[in-house]
Amino acid sequence: METLNPKKIQSILDKMDDAIRKRDANTHIQFMAPDVSIHVTLKDENGTQKLNFNREEYRQHLIDAFGVVEDYTFSRSTLDIQIENGGFKGTAVTHVLEKITIRGIRLQSTTREISKFKLINGKILLTSLEVVSQLEQTEGFSTEYLILDQKEHVFVFLTSFN
Repeated sequence: METLNPKKIQSILDKMDDAIRKRDANTHIQFMAPDVSIHVTLKDENGTQKLNFNREEYRQHLIDAFGVVEDYTFSRSTLDIQIENGGFKGTAVTHVLEKITIRGIRLQSTTREISKFKLINGKILLTSLEVVSQLEQTEGFSTEYLILDQKEHVFVFLTSFN
């Protein structure tokens, strides 16, 4: 019987990241359970905003974001991967650094992600994603400009994200 291990979870994270780099929302969400819960906390100098998504909402936000993001780069460093429940569950804690250009405006975010995976019908799937992202000003830009609506906020958080 197949079980999870850190290498397999890292491989799934790498595949999800590759889909984001290719701006392929459909491939990215294939690694998510149908009932995945995604909770995002965005912090900047104006305060904190919390967003919650299901799988389809997240897919649509990625598609919307890919349509307006002019440039997007990110790097992920894995801090820890723990295997639980006899190899049927796992948790990855990672840091993501993102650099984004939207409408000619550059910004950067540092993010801590807690990704929970589960072996479901023989597939490793993401079941929960907790994201805390700190937006940073670049070139005197105020992130308040991006707080237009919920869709605009998601542009700073592509990975499942990062």
